Amino acid sequence: MQSLSKYRVWNRTQKSFVNPDNYFIDLCGNLYEDIHFESPLKLEQKDFILQQFTGLLDKNGKEIYEGDIVKSWRRLGEKWGWYIGRVNYCNVDACFQVLTADRKDEEIGSYLICDGEEVIGNIFENPSLLNP
Repeated sequence: MQSLSKYRVWNRTQKSFVNPDNYFIDLCGNLYEDIHFESPLKLEQKDFILQQFTGLLDKNGKEIYEGDIVKSWRRLGEKWGWYIGRVNYCNVDACFQVLTADRKDEEIGSYLICDGEEVIGNIFENPSLLNP
């Protein structure tokens, strides 16, 4: 059995990403370990966080996933600048967005992912990057 989308998996207990070669995700989003056995072990969803690949690469060729923290030069409103934000999937617009928390005129701004982003971390290993 093989996953239709590309994911990475954060293990909440070990506080690290797991080797994706040892896991697979079924069509219902269930995570299984030891794919080489006839009856793979279904893992508890509460212990793992799945992050989907956006299908995009940053300016350095690095894959961009949900939960990544990216930096880009762009205009938000009338102001140009370096903005740092978190990649998030928006169910309403059915697209990936970058949610920024560093704007002074709004609590949270959002913009669509486009050319020029650079992955500088992720929400699990580098949460302090989101605090301006």
